[in-house]
Amino acid sequence: MTHRDFDAEDAARLAQYGLPTFTLSGETFTLRDDVPLDVLVLWDDFNRPAAPDSEGNVQERSQAERVRMIMEVWHNLLIPEDGSRFDTLMTGPRKPGVIHLIKAAEWAVETITGRPFDQSSDSPTPSAEETPQAGSTAPALRVAGVASAGTGSGTPPT
Repeated sequence: MTHRDFDAEDAARLAQYGLPTFTLSGETFTLRDDVPLDVLVLWDDFNRPAAPDSEGNVQERSQAERVRMIMEVWHNLLIPEDGSRFDTLMTGPRKPGVIHLIKAAEWAVETITGRPFDQSSDSPTPSAEETPQAGSTAPALRVAGVASAGTGSGTPPT
């Protein structure tokens, strides 16, 4: 019988490479090593145009709803210790523009999941040996406790 210990692999990967960090508006933040699946669904929903209802009417999301969605995604991408500092940045004079905020979220999701932002779900995931994580030779981190493979170029699509 074959056994693979994903917990041990995750621990070894974190010990070797640590958690990814990024700087936004002069503040450096740390990403989590995983993200709950429902947050990835929310991120996907944020990026998808509103769908028509049963009568064919399209109800666009309000600006407030889109802000709530992106902030919820960010709070689940960052380590808990960085959450209040992120909130302070978002309400202060140095808050990032919406384009930087969304591009950074694209990169963060790509880094954590090990999948390029625009890759279709039916595409095969490259192995960690084939494609290193963005900006390093580290294999990708995991999604909600599931080990994942490496990412693409590390550059969010334009």
